[in-house]
Amino acid sequence: MRLEVVREKLDELLASSSVDAALEALERFFQTAAPSVTIDLLISRGGGSSGGANEAPDHITLEVLDAQDLWRGVEVALHEIAHLMEEPHFRALCEQMSDRYGLKGLTGSGSRGWTAHTLLREAIIGALAPGGCLSPFLGRPVDDHQERARRARERGDLRVAGLHVLRGALIPLVRSYVEAGRAVDRDFFEEAYRILVECKPELG
Repeated sequence: MRLEVVREKLDELLASSSVDAALEALERFFQTAAPSVTIDLLISRGGGSSGGANEAPDHITLEVLDAQDLWRGVEVALHEIAHLMEEPHFRALCEQMSDRYGLKGLTGSGSRGWTAHTLLREAIIGALAPGGCLSPFLGRPVDDHQERARRARERGDLRVAGLHVLRGALIPLVRSYVEAGRAVDRDFFEEAYRILVECKPELG
């Protein structure tokens, strides 16, 4: 019963014009059409929303608490939809840049196996949502990622701390493309790499 109530509320939010506008921004950014997705909804056992885009083609999982702000769940869904939109334009350019600078061979001490390539991809998409450049489309504020990084360090989660540091640093770049309706290009990834190098001392 709880899950059905959450589903109905989420369906209503996902059908809103604000979500349509955010999806249109994603389409311009990734230069590809947003897929029609199936959301496998779960009740979270943790303290917030989470998701995944690895279940099957055009499927995402979404875990939410029925008592929490469900708009956060919408933002997580947008994040996972963005992962489905990486192919072929975004990922191809990211792979080329990663090969050029050897990012797949760089692993930070706090990364738990994340390479710089994976960290950068995840941070770029995280700079869109949740708590990123798409949040204002939904009438929501952009997260204070430096504060989130500080809290993650306090609980000893260096990977999440580094991810928030890089997300926050990338937001102005990502925002400039989103606001201009530009698709990611080589110049975008070159600047993203420059930001990655600049942030490296804080990434763990």
